[in-house]
Order: sequence, then structure tokens, then C-alpha cells
Amino acid sequence: MTGADRGPGAALAAASALAWAVLLFGGGAVSVPALCAAGAVLPPGAALEATLTVTPLAALALAWGLMIVAMMAPLLPAPLAHLRARSFAGARTRACAGFLAGYGLVWAAAGVPLVALALTLRLAAPGDWAPALLCLAGAALWQAAPARRRALNRCHRLPPVPAFGAAAALAPPDFGIRHGLWCATTCAPLMLVTLLVPAGHLLAMALAAAWLGAERIERPFPPRWSFRPPTRLARAALARLAPFRRGRLTPSAARSTFAPARALAREVNDAR
Repeated sequence: MTGADRGPGAALAAASALAWAVLLFGGGAVSVPALCAAGAVLPPGAALEATLTVTPLAALALAWGLMIVAMMAPLLPAPLAHLRARSFAGARTRACAGFLAGYGLVWAAAGVPLVALALTLRLAAPGDWAPALLCLAGAALWQAAPARRRALNRCHRLPPVPAFGAAAALAPPDFGIRHGLWCATTCAPLMLVTLLVPAGHLLAMALAAAWLGAERIERPFPPRWSFRPPTRLARAALARLAPFRRGRLTPSAARSTFAPARALAREVNDAR
């Protein structure tokens, strides 16, 4: 991996960490579930009207944007590195910005029905775990569906990038929109679960983000009904820790225990 390829990963990790920090320390002012619960003490009809009255749409948009940056930014190093590697040096920033604009546009549009549905369900059953659990069951079913697997496989696609003309300017946002569509198709049900939990919103976000991130490391496989948890990263970690567990760690094994992590990262990036 070249130094140019490390840039997107470091920047995306920093953006994600900053978003997590704002969500963690910003309180209810930047939390979609907290904003949605503003009128939960009122009857459902009045609660919806009261929530929309006291909660600015800009606050909901900001909270949703922070969720997307926190959870989705770590999933984007591969497509951005692909764009950087296939763009002239002077066009790399513009290409990455175009991709992120298209990708963000998709998630901004997806946020409208997702936040509206979460708002409706949370106000209809304030403090109830039933909506979140039902949505989790639906997300588990969607996890095993061939259509989701097809969308997830397409998240690994890295299309050719034109170097000249209008095609070079339009290709990055088009790539971002397409990647965003497949990503939203894959991730939206779990995102809705995190919006519906009556407590532990950030924990639910962290678990969903970890699941989705581990899932991207898995190799694509043909679409069919199959529930396959993402275990590749865990298996690799356990394999490297085997000498510790057996009590037979030699100096040479100690030096090489964590070295394959870099090789795994390179392999994952190449597979993408």
C-alpha cells in the first residue's frame, strides 16, 4: 500500500472519530432518538406535531449526518483509494470530493424515510422495545436474503475511472451515487434498528458499525439464502493469538504474531 493510499483511510478514520466524539459528548442535541423522543409524553397525534414543532429539521439533519459519518466513513477507504490511484495528482481531491458528494446525497435521501419511520414508531410506542426488536428480526431476515448479498457484493465493485474530459468529472459522483445506493440497500435496516432502540443508542450504533465493517472484509460469495456472520477478522485474530493461548510463544513467534495484520489489510484492499 502506498503513502497515497493511506491518505483516505487516515482522513476517514479521523472524521469518524470526530463524529463519534460529537455524538458521545453532544448529548440529546445531536442524537436522532433523543430528538425523536421530544414529544413522547403526549398522545401520539399531538406528539408528532409537538416533536416537529420543537425539533428543527436542521437538528435532525445534523444528527443524521453525524450518524452517517460515524458509521459509514470507515467503510470507504477502498473506493477512495481506488479513485486516488486512478486519477492524476491534481484531480485526486476533486475526484474524492465528487464521490463523497454523491455518496452523501444518497444517504441524505435515505434519511428522510428512515428518520420519519423511526419518529412515527417511537412516538406510537414510547419507551417500548417492540419496534426495535421487530425491526431487528426483519434486519436478520434481510441479512440472509439473496438480494442483500447481491447488493453487498456490488459494494466491492471498483469501476474504471476515465482520465479526461467530461467523463472524468462525472465518473466520481456517479460512482459515489451507485456505491451509496448499494451501501444503503445493505445497511438501512440496521440503521433503523439503531434509531428505534429506546436506550443504548450509541452502543447499538457501535455494534452495527462493527458488524458492517467486519462484513466488508469478507470475500464476496454468490447470492443465495444464507445467514453468514462476518467471522474472517475474528478467525484471523484468534489464529494469531494461538501461541499465547498454548503457552508456547517463542521470540520469533512473538515478532511475527501481529505482522500478518498488514498483509490481511492489503489483501482486503486488493479484493475490494
